[in-house]
Amino acid sequence: MNTITEQLRAFFGNPLARKLAPAALLAGASGLTLAALIASPAFAVTAGGVILGGINGMWSGWAGPGPKTIIPSKAGAKLSSRLVANQDPQTIFQKLKQYIEAITPDAVKLDIQLLTEGRPALIPFDIPEMQAAARAYKTGWGYEPVFTRGGGSIPVVADIGDMLKIPVVMMGYGLDSDGLHSPNESYSIEMFQRGIETAIVYLDELAQLPS
Repeated sequence: MNTITEQLRAFFGNPLARKLAPAALLAGASGLTLAALIASPAFAVTAGGVILGGINGMWSGWAGPGPKTIIPSKAGAKLSSRLVANQDPQTIFQKLKQYIEAITPDAVKLDIQLLTEGRPALIPFDIPEMQAAARAYKTGWGYEPVFTRGGGSIPVVADIGDMLKIPVVMMGYGLDSDGLHSPNESYSIEMFQRGIETAIVYLDELAQLPS
């Protein structure tokens, strides 16, 4: 995996970093660090009993209403693994598959399927296109942006970079209170308007970069 830069390491001491970690982590419920949470590979990372990654869903036995005294004959689970730059999805899948097979009892039939994959991407903070984005944020919001890392399932980012040989700059305008992907997700008109203004400035900044 890529090493953590000094710039990113400095961010871990920023008060803003506390908003990125769950309450269980901040309370010291485990030895998990913020660096491990946002910049390291993850599969079954837990903090205070809260699963941060790994098992997305499980099913087995009787799940309908009322009691049912049975012994399930089948069980299933869906898993995901967060990759970081320079990790290969196929390699990680094969390692995970081999490990599960190695700990499976002989009497259990096992079927492991790869449903989808996406290659990881890491965009340097110091490239001209990213610094242009920083200047656009400063103009649009009046504050210097704070660079960090974050996970997300957007495999097209790596594909665009590899196929078109151009940097990918992802600019967000939402707040941590928006409830991203939740049933009550929201996005304020103010953020929408500021986002438009920032995007306009960014395009102007890009136009001024040396070709």
